[in-house]
Amino acid sequence: MSSSIHSPDQDFAPALVPVLIPSHGSKMLGRILTAEGPGPHPVAIFLHGLPGNENNFDMAHAVRRAGWNALHFHYRGSWGSEGAFSIGNVVEDAKAAIDFVKSPAVAPYRCDPSRIAVIGHSTGGFAALIAGSRDPSLLGVASIAGFNFGAIGALMLKDNALRTAWLNAFRGAIAPLKGLTADDLIAEITGNAPNWRLESFAPALEKMKTLIVWCSRDIVSIPEIHHHPLIKAFEKTNRAFPLEVSCFETDHYVSGPRVELATELIRWLRTLE
Repeated sequence: MSSSIHSPDQDFAPALVPVLIPSHGSKMLGRILTAEGPGPHPVAIFLHGLPGNENNFDMAHAVRRAGWNALHFHYRGSWGSEGAFSIGNVVEDAKAAIDFVKSPAVAPYRCDPSRIAVIGHSTGGFAALIAGSRDPSLLGVASIAGFNFGAIGALMLKDNALRTAWLNAFRGAIAPLKGLTADDLIAEITGNAPNWRLESFAPALEKMKTLIVWCSRDIVSIPEIHHHPLIKAFEKTNRAFPLEVSCFETDHYVSGPRVELATELIRWLRTLE
């Protein structure tokens, strides 16, 4: 009995390459998954959540199989990267990753610096939408179960029980992070609540191809707080491209329909090519 397996182009085979991404004097740990073929390939930058227990590395492999390079990295102060973690730093680190893909440093990895999309989960979804609002050169941005820090910060200021619940949640989540305490996170979120409402970024995303994925059983990024108002804000803008919205019957981490999520992301990336 004979069998055959895929034999990649040996000169331009897919690969995984560790990289160090500079951000404000620190180095962030990352890796580029390069697609098969000579390229240059479009690049999907993945932004994980807080702290990043679900890092969606399977999604990075999936988009690589679809012909995109994928950059996956850890923010400053998270999972061994240098520096200190904060929500504000996550936003800055997303920009640093975009700048890195546009730099000569990635030339050996067959990346096309003019074709970049950003895909974020939870906190990463928050950062992805802000990145898209500030960088019109991006092909598109996708938020998966994005966390609206402005909305939850405003609620914390009115509801001390909610504030205490999130303080306890953060205390249990920050072990992989350094340079902060749970109290620091609460102070940062409440202090920036007026400026971090994602609805306020919708007008700046009018010309950006945007995908919002929300999950009906999400008890972290609760849809009524984090997604429904945001979608309504997008619908009120004069968009150049229709807002794409997908809902999955699953939890915050999209724990069940992983293949379906990968299929949806690849479908959306195809619209950017």
